[in-house]
Amino acid sequence: MTDDLRYQIGERRICWPNPSDVCFAGACGDCNRHSFRGLGAIKSLANALGKVPLAEYQYGLENNFFSTETRASKQDLEAYADSVGVLALKEMATGMVGGTHGKSRAVIVAYVLRHRRNVLDESFRLTRRRTWKTEEISEGGELP
Repeated sequence: MTDDLRYQIGERRICWPNPSDVCFAGACGDCNRHSFRGLGAIKSLANALGKVPLAEYQYGLENNFFSTETRASKQDLEAYADSVGVLALKEMATGMVGGTHGKSRAVIVAYVLRHRRNVLDESFRLTRRRTWKTEEISEGGELP
């Protein structure tokens, strides 16, 4: 089971292949018109370009890349999909040609990842995001 799986940004939209320093932080405003890229590729490019882009990347990462669209990596979404109940997964597969009845879990997950990834990502973000509130509650502490 994936009880310890926490939501992490794995990909984000960025101006590509020539992002500005502001793009690395996620605050350019034009990045959302471009494709998603893995954080590994973005960090590698920032590192190759020098200290300023790498510092902007780190600043953006610490602030969830401000106004740029982000999503979890495909591997994390697949792991999360394995932990989701079958009824919730079928609900996410709304619009699947032929419906979900009689389809295997793997087929439904593949459909959701391909056609409804944003729904799975949002569910993952809402249910598995680590925040100070959930950490305090799980440790039995009081909320500030």
